[in-house]
Amino acid sequence: MTIKFIKVTKKDRVCYAPAPEPVEHGDKLEIMEMKDDSLTPLLGRPAGFSLSRNPMVFVKMNDGFQRILMKHILYVEAGGSYCTLHVHGMSSILVSAPLARVAEHLDGEYFIRVHRSYLVNKLHIESIAGNFLQVGNVSIPVSKFMKKKVLGSLNMLSFSK
Repeated sequence: MTIKFIKVTKKDRVCYAPAPEPVEHGDKLEIMEMKDDSLTPLLGRPAGFSLSRNPMVFVKMNDGFQRILMKHILYVEAGGSYCTLHVHGMSSILVSAPLARVAEHLDGEYFIRVHRSYLVNKLHIESIAGNFLQVGNVSIPVSKFMKKKVLGSLNMLSFSK
């Protein structure tokens, strides 16, 4: 992700911001483009933080919204125009939205579509055997059309004899 922002060089300091402090006569302006990861030292964000990623999602439950951390969602299972979120340490959550719409709100850093009916959190894949992923005590099918993409998105270490 590329972010455009303005660099203002004041007499005594440099300011990086999307909306800089008031610019005075004699200040030097530069429009810059940088990758979000290179902004870390400038914006004082911890290493590994990305401006494009959100580590949580709010899910409508009863009369309010419940915050769920992305890393706690094990997998999402489609069922027509509804989806079931399977969350670590919680009961399953039924969401009134199709899988494609739910996928738009889940971070691609964590989740991968493995089947037309399943999104899986890569952090919770325990094993892969044939056309199935093991997530906890659940075997999730991987479609033959998605298998190459799924395997390519995982950090695979294999040795040939």
